[in-house]
Amino acid sequence: VLAAFLQRHPGVEARLELHDERRDLIEHGIDVAVRLGDLPDSGHLALHVGDLRVVTCASPGYVAARGRPVSPADIASHDLVSFSGPLGHQRWSFSSRAHGRETIRLAPRLQVNSAEAAVAAAEAGLGLTRVLSYQAGAALAAGRLVTLLDAYEDTPVPVHLVRWPSRIGNPRVRAFNRFAA
Repeated sequence: VLAAFLQRHPGVEARLELHDERRDLIEHGIDVAVRLGDLPDSGHLALHVGDLRVVTCASPGYVAARGRPVSPADIASHDLVSFSGPLGHQRWSFSSRAHGRETIRLAPRLQVNSAEAAVAAAEAGLGLTRVLSYQAGAALAAGRLVTLLDAYEDTPVPVHLVRWPSRIGNPRVRAFNRFAA
């Protein structure tokens, strides 16, 4: 999105920072941030631009060898690849309209700090992992991964563009928000 915006607006300069943790916009001089998940009260302005999905996935070979979990409770009998980014930690929480919310404590076989590493490990057959759908999109489309427990993960993850109120009058920020939305 930023590349397309810069091509359309050749006089605009930008700085792109990619972080898994939330950064203070004012302290770090950030005009616009993309935030995933529910937003805490912050005094910032937020524009909802879409939703993502969380997927639990594994390689077809792993599923053939170890079986397909039918509920989150079944995860305890599987090898897990834990991504310690925004979805990581030592618990996986599943949320669906039909099944409610269920949180599973993890005992991961492998812990990684990037979604790319989690996807690669799952593709290699090391176990189940949980990432955002776009992070596993290419591997899912190519059949290198299959989704599991879809009925337990139908609650969308909101995506917002967030900016601080004093930047609302900045034409560059307004233009980017319109374009990105």
